[in-house]
Amino acid sequence: MTEASLPALIRERLDPVEVVGRYVTLIRAGRHYKALCPFHQEKTPSFYLSAEKGLWYCFGCGAGGTVLDFVQKIEGLTFSDTLAKLAGELGIPYRPTDASATPPSARQRLLQINLAAQHFFRWSLRNSSAPQEYLRKRMIGPEIADRFGLGYAPSSWDLLTQFLRQRRLSLEDGVRVGVLIRSSDGRIFDRFRHRLMFPIHALTGEIIGFAGRSLGDEEPKYLNVPESPLFQKRQNLYGLHLARQAIRTKGRAIIVEGYLDCITLHQAGFSETVATMGTALTGSTLQLLKRYTDRLFIAFDADSAGWSAILRSSDLFHHYDLTVFVVPMPPGTDPDSLVRESGSDAFAKAFQEAEPLVAFRARLFLKDYPKADAASLQAASRLLRSVHRPSEQEETIEILSKEWGRDRPERIAGIRQALYRSLLRQWTGRSDRADGHLKTALEPDPITAALTDVSELPAGVAGREEDLMAALLQDEEAAGRIFSLMTPDHFLLSHHRELASLAFSYLQSDRFSELGKAIEDLSDEEIKKTYFRLMVRDLSFLKAKNAIEDRIALHQRYRSEREVKRLLRELHSRMKEGILVEDRFVIELLRSLKS
Repeated sequence: MTEASLPALIRERLDPVEVVGRYVTLIRAGRHYKALCPFHQEKTPSFYLSAEKGLWYCFGCGAGGTVLDFVQKIEGLTFSDTLAKLAGELGIPYRPTDASATPPSARQRLLQINLAAQHFFRWSLRNSSAPQEYLRKRMIGPEIADRFGLGYAPSSWDLLTQFLRQRRLSLEDGVRVGVLIRSSDGRIFDRFRHRLMFPIHALTGEIIGFAGRSLGDEEPKYLNVPESPLFQKRQNLYGLHLARQAIRTKGRAIIVEGYLDCITLHQAGFSETVATMGTALTGSTLQLLKRYTDRLFIAFDADSAGWSAILRSSDLFHHYDLTVFVVPMPPGTDPDSLVRESGSDAFAKAFQEAEPLVAFRARLFLKDYPKADAASLQAASRLLRSVHRPSEQEETIEILSKEWGRDRPERIAGIRQALYRSLLRQWTGRSDRADGHLKTALEPDPITAALTDVSELPAGVAGREEDLMAALLQDEEAAGRIFSLMTPDHFLLSHHRELASLAFSYLQSDRFSELGKAIEDLSDEEIKKTYFRLMVRDLSFLKAKNAIEDRIALHQRYRSEREVKRLLRELHSRMKEGILVEDRFVIELLRSLKS
């Protein structure tokens, strides 16, 4: 199988919905599917996929292409690596040509190092008693250990180094990916020694890094590989490659702090669990989760550090429009210890008692300010200022006023009124927030916004032209009807004229079925973006009687009116400058007026 013929075969065999659905949550929208775009931040879905055509387009950021383009872009692969990946998944034999993929890319070499290291760590675990005994004590069974690919780094300085050298793999790549380390005198040796090893996977299942848990007294207790071209810990979540289907199915994600917390909860039946990797939740990790769900249950350790981590992320939760619940851990426990010491039912009970983030924040606040006094009211004002949703502000006021007035119920109304006055002062002094809400409410849907942005044309005119272009590119019969009433030159936008000319040419030569391939092979990225956008445009308007004819009539009328205005401006300019107006010019103007 050659690289030239492989893309068409892959597109023919793969299921676009299945492939794209690995990365985003697709919602059916008529003939197409829509989702939040994974390539830019948004709250309203503007990413559209045509399963029938295997094409996608985002009306928000303008990205678009085939499913191969999608995988290449989201995984950061070369085109050859993308072909190899998808061909392997489909069982298509593929030997890259010398020109296209030999020698392996830098990314492939690093992945080879990680895969070899994983084989070494797995073999070491099977042949070492210390890590096996540790797993038994932590109640990690063989099945779940295999599922997460747990391994062991022996108490040696260079066993992995020798292993990679024997397989003629680059030690420099081993240093680059982080499983090896170079000393100040230039010697290369193993980074991990006497540690339980946790491979870290990308969404594709590829191993992008490792973490090791010390089985002795060595510090730190947990050690990650440094960041590399493959691994950025602030952009990844441990276990997401295994959890994403359960997250999508259950409509929620459980977030924990530790690798063993994650593994233990998976073993206990909470397969929607993922873990942070020694960092706070970030915009990147929340955006990853947003692809699959907008409901998060956070089960961090029951200590001040865990609580602080949750509170620090509050603004990010609002920014990504996430609904967040906090799972209460008994003092001195984490999810792993709770399940080991009290069983999975204990965590299930804590999970059932999860409270909304707004209630969690209010409860923590009341620990510091248990009574209503001047200092408490001032602090409450600051708390309310940090709460973004009006409904959550009201809930916070109710929690605080009821708790502060618990011993004297007659004071509840007065406390509530004082808190509302504080909130009112904030709103009257921050009109920008109100303007922001108004702006959000008035924003057009992403498709309308994209259409009106493509040119300076009035929205209705641009919409009609896009309808006609979408019809002639997607439907051969519609193309014939359109070209019987207008020519490619009649389109107002240059990209539309170019695409229409191509379509007309292929229609005339009875090769309309080859049009899509010809456009996808063009080097002009803007033309291709326009094409992908038009190919996911809905054609339900064609059901109306004379839909094409009516649009063309209105389109031609606008063209004529615009031409008349142009000629009148030119006539006025000539007369103003005293230039003799030729008869030909007057005839052209009259002809335009007549039409």
